[in-house]
Amino acid sequence: MALIAVLWMVAALGLAAHSLIGSLRGEIRHIGDERAQLAAGAVADGAILLALQDLQVNRLTSVNQIRPYRLRYQDSDVDIEVIPLNGWIDINNAPESLLQALFQHGGGAPAAQAQQLAQAAKVFREQRGPQGRAQGFEAPEDLLRVPGLDFDLYVKIERLVTAELSSGGRVNPLAAPEPVLQVLAGGNTALAGRIAASRSMAAATTDLTGLSPEHVDSAGSSRVCVCAKVALPDGRVLHRGWRVVLGASTVSGLPWRILGREQRLVAASSVL
Repeated sequence: MALIAVLWMVAALGLAAHSLIGSLRGEIRHIGDERAQLAAGAVADGAILLALQDLQVNRLTSVNQIRPYRLRYQDSDVDIEVIPLNGWIDINNAPESLLQALFQHGGGAPAAQAQQLAQAAKVFREQRGPQGRAQGFEAPEDLLRVPGLDFDLYVKIERLVTAELSSGGRVNPLAAPEPVLQVLAGGNTALAGRIAASRSMAAATTDLTGLSPEHVDSAGSSRVCVCAKVALPDGRVLHRGWRVVLGASTVSGLPWRILGREQRLVAASSVL
């Protein structure tokens, strides 16, 4: 019996040691992942600053189309895109018809529901606060406060919208991500793909026929997202973006003002 008890104790200690080793290995992998992400974030920030400096050297305080860069920083290749924020749908100023298209063709809501949501969003943003000003949307997340708009729908449209513009509510198709082009094209994915392909080939002119004229405007914007992609050792890609106002004087003396930063990890095949 004593021998059996000893064997059970040895087995238990072996299992505990195996579990501890497995836990330590997991912690080491986690720390390694965190370190890789921190390093990639630093590389992305450095490349973003280089892109901003290039814009300053070229005296660009307004951008009307996506400007791609391929930069080498800290022995890493970094893909950069400078994207005017008016390439996204301005939820504070978009007309009700564009909001309906957003919910229907961007979020997959039935036409009747999309119309109701567009009306509800318009009512919400026009509500007056204590000082008599329209409350508007301070961030895309505020869409979740619109009656009837659930989280599943929000996830589908969150990367198609912005709340950081003071525009007339129209979208610049030369700067719009392809999912936004699909909204502007009334769900016509072939048309959206053709326009996106034409832009990527740096065509002298891009045929925008088929997009709703009342929803598009190719004017430039001083508010841009400088978006960087850095590959990680595990095959994922770190996407980091700075949303800035070009040509804005600041206390720091820099020729741009940072509105916000964001970061996410995606599979290598995903789009920005």
